[in-house]
Amino acid sequence: MNKNKNISRSWKDVKLYQLQELNSLQEFDDKIDMMIEYLSILLNIDPSEVENMPINELMVEFSKWEFLKELPEEKKIDIIKINGKRFGLINLSEMSFAQMVDIEEYINDGGTMQNLHKILSVIYLPIDKYNVFTKRYTLKPYESSEELQKEFLTLDMSILYPTALFFYHIVQTYLKNSALSLVQMKKEKMMEMISKEEELSQTQRLMLLKELEKYGTGTN
Repeated sequence: MNKNKNISRSWKDVKLYQLQELNSLQEFDDKIDMMIEYLSILLNIDPSEVENMPINELMVEFSKWEFLKELPEEKKIDIIKINGKRFGLINLSEMSFAQMVDIEEYINDGGTMQNLHKILSVIYLPIDKYNVFTKRYTLKPYESSEELQKEFLTLDMSILYPTALFFYHIVQTYLKNSALSLVQMKKEKMMEMISKEEELSQTQRLMLLKELEKYGTGTN
């Protein structure tokens, strides 16, 4: 521990899985217990190691993580790297029906923070072609991938948090608070698919009509 005592901390030192662990903790009655648990997660060490630290050293170390109380500024990051591979942010206004459904499922099943790695794997897709001079890129088609979801867990929050806040802002102000809510977007996407009868089998069309009935919407 002594070798780290003069090291300052930042969002770059926090991985997504660590933030999810912190977010899942219950409230503490004792502040020292809270500090021990927080530091064991943030430093990736056993709680007993933190308990054995001198109290002044524990206080100093904990003070280095005060920045966790303040969210970083939201930022749109177009390209990120995972294990040397580039992934590009999709055009959010052109999300596919499958992507919208998956995002809605992740938000409803556990919440945005606990499923942030899954949400990011939907809005960041592997880059198919990339121009190093213009920074322009094309993306591979969307496919749900548990392997990719797990990789996002290891990215540091200096990259993920600004992007996550940007995405969360989009969700709040565009998908939820505007006329084009996620539900409305799903309705419109299904109705668009139904209208293209030549691309659907009768069974598929009936399934979509049945799904629309859940929202109190029908079509002729």
